[in-house]
Amino acid sequence: EPPPSLRPSPLLSVSAIMRGMFIVLAASLLLVLVATAQASQGGISSADITRLTNIFKAAATSQDLAKTHWAARGLAALGQTVPEAACNTAKAAKADNILSVYQAAAIASASSNCKLSLSAESAIKSAIAGDDAANIRYAVEAAKALGISVNVDDVLTSITKILGGEYSASAAGHAFTAAAKVGAPSERLNRIYDSVEDVLHQSETTDNTFAFEGGLVNTATILSGAYELADAVNRAPAISSSDLNKLVNYLVASKFSSAIDQAASLAISLNTLATNKFHNPVVVYGDAKPLSGKNTNVVVYATNTLGNEVSDLTVSATLKSNNKAVVSDKALSANGGGKYSAAVGDLPRGEYKVVVSVKSGSPKNIVKDKTLAARVVGAVVITDAQLSVSPRSVKDTPAGQALSFPNTAATVVKADDLQKIVLRFRIRDAATKEDVAAHQVFLRFTHKVTGNEVFLVGDTDASKQYVIDVDLGDKSADTFDATAGDYAMDLIVGDATFEAAIEWKVATVAIDFRTRRPAYKPEPKEFFQARPEIFHTFREPESRPPAVVSLAFLALVLAPALLLPILWIKLDANISNFPGSPYAIAFHVCVGSILYLYFTFWLNGNMFDTLKYLAVLSIPTLITGKRTLALVSAKRAAQSSSSK
Repeated sequence: EPPPSLRPSPLLSVSAIMRGMFIVLAASLLLVLVATAQASQGGISSADITRLTNIFKAAATSQDLAKTHWAARGLAALGQTVPEAACNTAKAAKADNILSVYQAAAIASASSNCKLSLSAESAIKSAIAGDDAANIRYAVEAAKALGISVNVDDVLTSITKILGGEYSASAAGHAFTAAAKVGAPSERLNRIYDSVEDVLHQSETTDNTFAFEGGLVNTATILSGAYELADAVNRAPAISSSDLNKLVNYLVASKFSSAIDQAASLAISLNTLATNKFHNPVVVYGDAKPLSGKNTNVVVYATNTLGNEVSDLTVSATLKSNNKAVVSDKALSANGGGKYSAAVGDLPRGEYKVVVSVKSGSPKNIVKDKTLAARVVGAVVITDAQLSVSPRSVKDTPAGQALSFPNTAATVVKADDLQKIVLRFRIRDAATKEDVAAHQVFLRFTHKVTGNEVFLVGDTDASKQYVIDVDLGDKSADTFDATAGDYAMDLIVGDATFEAAIEWKVATVAIDFRTRRPAYKPEPKEFFQARPEIFHTFREPESRPPAVVSLAFLALVLAPALLLPILWIKLDANISNFPGSPYAIAFHVCVGSILYLYFTFWLNGNMFDTLKYLAVLSIPTLITGKRTLALVSAKRAAQSSSSK
């Protein structure tokens, strides 16, 4: 890249902007393709399980009790082993707080061999007697893990009291879990279970998602609590298959959560839906890889929410192109691991919809037909390419130099700002020879010395032929910045259904501009060396008057002070009436201090410090002055009465 002083000037910055726009556009296309790939992976794959497991294992060794507890629960939900370091964190927990007791107990329960010796009876008993549903749930689970017995009646009484008043959905989820784990007979739990349907109706449901306020953590709490209580009373939760599928959509859309509590809640929710004995949604998603046009093999996945294979499934698929069935009700063969595939023969390049139908022999498997997006890729070629240079005023450009893709023109093409360059070509399917409209078609000019790039967008005419018209007169200033020289002209073509993008080196073009920028000259090496250090220069002080003038002025200022004692003597002033009280002495000291404060302010002080000290001195001055005046007044009154 040229040094800063030789980079494009203000006009050439337009080409830089166009280059930036192209980069943004290309990045946007990449994001779209990535999003498409992720959208097609609408399930929980083995890669997702591995990623979540790595998150949990990293947090399990953090020595942070809260993070370790979430990590242990997440690993247990995924069927993974909890590291031994997590147990050490649990053993260091304090027993005076029910939350820390519960978190330590949860780590021990999730671990294979972790025994705790916490004296938590007091904390557990206090939590059960309270009115916080979360603490009651923590107490019950901790007691169960630590082998501490609790009073079932006390637990059920506290839960019933909570559910009998105003409560949140998350509080109900904690209450359901506590009731299910306390070990009460199912007949005593039925009354509590009646609240499950009401809580499920508090969900935030949209056309595609089903969740609860508070996100993944609250959703996992309510979901696991409802199904645990349902299992205890052997009654299926009142949730429709449509809502279950929406719930799966919400969980799958949240599978990239990285916060430890959200990731663990996701794993707990997925485990609940995969392992409960009432409702096991089947997740259908496609392969993100594009399909080959030859011997096309359609691949879909039908798994439970943990990405595991589901037995007793029959899967078929219908492929549609432009809403017309190309392949109808094609039975897919099970390949193990939830993967199903079938060969559907040769398919033309293009975008398809795959309608997947799933049937199950088990009533608890919640199945639903799903439409997936697929694309068949194929090769394309560029044909009928012509490159011509003609005057700007000519509307109908004559036929130019014929080009053969993918070869580069043998000679250098010359043009100036009185001419225009026109590139014509067609994009055709290599198999069908039909014209193809690509998503992206760009013509790129790259200056061979400066490296500056100019991008122009191609478009088709009525005959589906691409025409890129480069008017060098119009574009000399704002696009090429009138920078003459040799340019590499490349054609870039891309589309989601192409096997590979095309980048064709079309020709080298020598462009001349009548008004041109100076030729590019590299800066000397000295230009990039360190410059002398810059020192700040303060303003020089103004000239002052001679010392004699200053001293004379000082004498005039002090003259009244020298005359004051003389005038006091002439007036027979004396201090015989000065009160001998400490208050009088303190008052005069305060007054003298204030005078000294004024002197320092005049000398080198500032207003803020002066006001601060003056505020402090004013209080004793006021008190002592009042007492001094009172003494003087009393003395005068005494002298007046004695003289009478």
